[in-house]
Amino acid sequence: MSATHEAGFDVTSPRTSSQVAPAERQRSARAVTSSVSASRSTEPLCRGVELAGGRTGCRAEWGLSRFRPGRLNGSCAGAACLDDDMDAASEEMHKDRGRAESFGAVAEQYERYRPAYPADLVADLLATDPRSVLDIGAGTGKASRLLVGPGRSLLAVEPDPAMAAVARSLGIDVEVSAFETWSPHGRTFDLVVCAQAWHWVDPVAGAAKVAEVLAPGGVFACFWNYPMPHLAHDLTDDVQRRIAPACDFGVVDVRSSDDPYAAQLRDSGQFAEVTTRRYEWTETLTAADWVGRIATRSDYLRLPPEQRRDLLDGVLAAVAPYEPLVLPFGTYAIVATARA
Repeated sequence: MSATHEAGFDVTSPRTSSQVAPAERQRSARAVTSSVSASRSTEPLCRGVELAGGRTGCRAEWGLSRFRPGRLNGSCAGAACLDDDMDAASEEMHKDRGRAESFGAVAEQYERYRPAYPADLVADLLATDPRSVLDIGAGTGKASRLLVGPGRSLLAVEPDPAMAAVARSLGIDVEVSAFETWSPHGRTFDLVVCAQAWHWVDPVAGAAKVAEVLAPGGVFACFWNYPMPHLAHDLTDDVQRRIAPACDFGVVDVRSSDDPYAAQLRDSGQFAEVTTRRYEWTETLTAADWVGRIATRSDYLRLPPEQRRDLLDGVLAAVAPYEPLVLPFGTYAIVATARA
């Protein structure tokens, strides 16, 4: 019998996952702020693990077995890999509406398996004590719920009705619309955020709309989670190459300053300052969590059903012996301040 099944993309581990509750997430974060994304060196403290094809992986929390350099808009870059869906054409991804609108089919699974965001990022966003917040492309409200608070209003804009329905069920006020065509009706906001979604927004129209709705001196932040190297990525890549070579779940080093989105915001001339920040944290998952997350990726969702099942079964069997998976993550943020 298959170790996974796709009824609602529910995923069950073949072994007990009591060591790690699904709710047990990250939460050790460190922020770096600069005009360019800062770099960090990590020692590969690991022992070799044999992979298919005679390759050797690295079993360690910070294993660096396959860390290929890349730009933010490079292959599987930015929010990348198992936590987003940016690819080599990320600057044009907003035109791929079929891919952008594929997540509604797995809205509940998206809410369950996708990661949240580090506490240090949230603290930085709320440091100016904004009274009104707008969340662009809010999805199921994973970022929205971290930003609500007493005396603070929050509005989410989300183009997918199914994703918006999940957010509403969790208490978020949502208007269903693509951000570029959404009408603010004269409303302005002290803080505007876009979590894991700015690559789905037309960068020119989006920047103009953000400038329109930001209050004087307000802050806009778009940010993405990206996974850092770990044995689980190597094992997943190994299965993916055999079963679904059209997908690319590789890990990319996004420490380069070559970021088209930050450059576009700077070049728009509509913001007083544009900076970038990186936050580093860890997240602990079961093998079932890991496979469930893969099942919410847009490239996975476009595979034939049989290939999906084979991919999930193969990845689950490969990573389950290494539970719990303590995964290093980064969050990359672009922060723009409106003119006063």
